[in-house]
Amino acid sequence: MAAGQHQSQVTNYDPKEVSVVVDGGFLTCIGEDGVTCEKDEDVITESVGAQGDVCYTKVANDLGTITVAVQPESPDIQRLDQLANTVKEVAVWVMYRSEKTGGSKCIVKKPGNREYGGEGADREYEIRVLDYTVA
Repeated sequence: MAAGQHQSQVTNYDPKEVSVVVDGGFLTCIGEDGVTCEKDEDVITESVGAQGDVCYTKVANDLGTITVAVQPESPDIQRLDQLANTVKEVAVWVMYRSEKTGGSKCIVKKPGNREYGGEGADREYEIRVLDYTVA
């Protein structure tokens, strides 16, 4: 290979390596849509002065959202619904290989959606993370 050329890499993603831990217990039967984690706001905002000077400000908002889909027969549905109904603050962590996302102060926003039809539909839970962390 000539100097400066990029060598292609072959990698793989295995959804079986994703773990979701809610209040110390692993969620089982993760649905087809899996789990998403997102910080609500950018880490910084910036402003540019009349002469092109840039000033950036660290945003103090540490809120984030974890959305997880579980299959309709998951044994964790009752636990997630109960957490929503009691507005109990718990730790929620999503882990994939060396990545860890979530927080120690999380609230399940509402019981999961219900859909009854010809096929079992996943139930989606939105979890509000008050101290969103990516490690």
